This record gives sequence, structure tokens and C-alpha cells, in this order.
Amino acid sequence: MLLIPSQVKLDRKNPPLLTLLLVIINLVVFFTLQLNDDEQYQKTLDYYQNSELFVQETDAFRAYLQTPDALADYRNISTIDTHGPNRIHYMAFDLNFRRYVAAQLALNQEALNIWQAQNSELNRFKNSVSFYRWGIKSEALTIDTLISHSFLHGDIFHLIGNLLFLVLFGVAVEALYGRLHFATLYVISAITSGLFFSLIQGTPYAPLIGASGAISGLMGAFVAYYGLQKVRFFGWFVFYFNHFKLPAYLVLGFWLLKEALYQLTDRESNIAYMAHLSGMITGALLGLLMKTSVNPTEEPEATPKPQQEDLYHQALELIRKLEFAEARQHLLTLLKQQPSHFKALASLYNIDKMAPSSPQYRETINQVFSFPLKFAQADEFVLSVSQEALDTHIKLQHIKVLPLFFLCQRLLRNDKLHTAEPLVEKAKTQFAESEHLPELLYRWGAALQRQGKSIKARAELNYLANYYAETEYGRAAIQHLKKFPPKPS
Repeated sequence: MLLIPSQVKLDRKNPPLLTLLLVIINLVVFFTLQLNDDEQYQKTLDYYQNSELFVQETDAFRAYLQTPDALADYRNISTIDTHGPNRIHYMAFDLNFRRYVAAQLALNQEALNIWQAQNSELNRFKNSVSFYRWGIKSEALTIDTLISHSFLHGDIFHLIGNLLFLVLFGVAVEALYGRLHFATLYVISAITSGLFFSLIQGTPYAPLIGASGAISGLMGAFVAYYGLQKVRFFGWFVFYFNHFKLPAYLVLGFWLLKEALYQLTDRESNIAYMAHLSGMITGALLGLLMKTSVNPTEEPEATPKPQQEDLYHQALELIRKLEFAEARQHLLTLLKQQPSHFKALASLYNIDKMAPSSPQYRETINQVFSFPLKFAQADEFVLSVSQEALDTHIKLQHIKVLPLFFLCQRLLRNDKLHTAEPLVEKAKTQFAESEHLPELLYRWGAALQRQGKSIKARAELNYLANYYAETEYGRAAIQHLKKFPPKPS
């Protein structure tokens, strides 16, 4: 069963540039660096087979296969492969076997010197193969390959599959967390997935390549952002497909269980399920740590009381009968009882937007913008209303102080800085005395820094520190500014 997110929409004004950059890098690497891999790999095997190494080491390889380490490493490899023509690959690329041969020759210095010269030439051939040079070798871990392996792929189908999931999850995670956190998630997930795979499942003869560990980290971060909230997913099982709303953590559990089952049962494939598992867990943990800096603590919407739900269904029935005035009164009554009733507010907006010049429409717009920030699932609706209403039916002067601040914070945590900027400037000039302004300015500066706009972020935080130094957020701005690199003299 395939489950992919459809909760976060593509923002054309703030495109997922990092996701696009990663796609381009992967494509360039595959069609340039890896273009001649098959040819270089065959040249490596030809050199090994035609040199004295292959003949000299055949008996040693049979003996090596009986060692405890080799018995563990080759437990899933058939004897046809280890004793037939394919053994050339294992003999040439198995790092433990290369060391085993060197140890066997240690007492014969002359023979060792000759072997080392030939083995050095073999290494030159092997390093011309990109998957060997830049893939993770479990017996020779380096920090550069822990990152570079995530930009290599085994074939075109491996590449297309990974890029598909990179786009599906990358767009969402970049929008939710911002570019800086997105890049951090991707790199750390790539490193940890490579490390765990090497420690638990790695073999000395098959380097690990592929972006799936890093992408699994994005999957984990996506569900960590929403937690127990129900998120919209597209599900596909054999011939059945549909959209579902499921608790995010339930989906994470499904993904983890699926990968764990494959890890236990699919012994013969070359798929690195352990990299998927560890990447997903890493992404989820990092997402939990990061989301507090991009989003206030979220709580699920309160469960409506039975009488409130009756009132809501009565309103829907009145709407069906086109009795909008009476339906509107029902919805207003319900929202007085429970201001966080999201469906009621959405229905009220749909009624009032039929008369966008009316005072009721302006009041409802302010009510939509004032929807509690702790309910992040309302962001998509609130931001779509702002895009639809602002500068068409509603002017900035029609927005009250609290609705303006709430709307700005929603825009900032969704990295819609271009849309938020004129609203923040309005808040600075018209609501300078508001107790909520310092928090808004602090979040504005932090959002600018997340987007890499350090100069403007510094200027905004300086403004906050100078004019609101006595407030909690003014003091926080002063501390934040100390972390900036010093200006060049």
C-alpha cells in the first residue's frame, strides 16, 4: 500500500527551491558522473581478471569464505555467486578480502611489495567507478561518502523512484519547516541512515548508494510536524485509490512497520531497508525538535458537544434549503459557544463571501484571521482566505489588530514572507503600542533568518531590540543578535 501526503499545497509565490535544487543535483550527477560507470566497472573487472591477482588469489578467496566474518557477510549470497564467474566482483571489491590477502603475504616482503603495486593499480580502477568512490563502504567510513552516497543511484528506475518521493515530501517539508531546517534534516538523515546501515546491515563488497535514507528523514519530519492531527493522504492499494485523513503518527507507524517487515523477510533484494528505517526515525526526532521553532505547540481541535453538532447540522440543512440568513444565525451562535469550531467558521465564511462589500463579510474575515494559532490544520484555509480577500474585497485598514497579528504569524510559519511583509510594516506603524507587536517582530526576524536573509533579519531584530528592549521578545532579540557573525569592517 502506498501513502503519500496531499495536505500541503505548492506555493507558487514561495517555490520549493531547495527541493528543486536537490532534484537537479541528482539528475546532473546521474547523467554526468555516473554516465560511464558500467564501462569503468567492466574495465576494473577486466584488469583484475587479466592480471596475476585473480589467479594468485583464487585459493585465498576459498579459504577467506570460511572465516567467521566472511560467513556472516556472505550468508545471503549463493555459492553459485561466490564460486562461479560472479566471484570476480567479490574478490576485487571486498575490502576485507583485500586486507586478508595482504595479511597472508605479510611474511614474504618481496611478494607483498609486488602485490601492493598491483593492488594499487586495482584501486585506481575501482576509484574510477563513482558508486565505489563516492558510495558508503562499511569497512571504510568517511564523512564525505556519508553525504555523497545520497546523490548516487543504481539505475534510472532507482533515480526516478527516489526523485518522485523527494518531490512529494520535499515540497511539503520545505514549506512546513523552512529551507534551513529542511537542509539540516536532509543532510543529517543522509548521514545517520548511512551510519546505521553500515553498522547493522553493511557488507564489505557492496557500497551503499541512494537518496532514500535522506528522503525517509523527510517523511519522518512530515508526520512529526502534525503529530496526532489527522492529515490528508493519497492512498493506493492495488486497484483501489482514494484520499484519506489519518493521524500522522499512525502513518509513521505504518511506514516503520512496513520497512521492518521487509528488513526481516526480504533478504535477497538490494534494497537498504535499514537505511529507510533509521532515516525515518532520525527525521521524526529532528522534526519534533525543530517544529517548536517554526510552529507553536499544536493541540487537536476540541471535540464538539452533541448539542453543538446538532446546531451545526441544522445550519447545514438550512444552507441546503438556501435559507442563508437563518443558517448564519445558527453558525454565529455555535461559534460563540465554541470559537474553535473550524467547520462552522468555514461555512460562515462561505455564506458571507457572497456579499463581499457587506460589513458582515469584513467581520467574518477578521474572525477567520483570529482563529486560534494552536490549530495549525486551519493554516491552509486561513491563508487561502487571505489570498482571496486581501486587496480585492478587504483593505489592510479593515483588519483589526489581533486578526492582523494572527494572520502574520500564520504567514511566517508557512514561510510566506513576501505576503507577510506589508502586513508586518502596517503593524509597526499602526499598532506600535500593542503588547503583541514584539512577539510578531521577533518571529518576523527569525523567519527572515530561516530564509537566508541575514542582513534584513539583523535589521529587524535591531529594531525590536532598540524600541522594545524592556519586553521579553526585545531581550530575546538582543540575545539572538549576539549569535550573528560580526559585520565586516
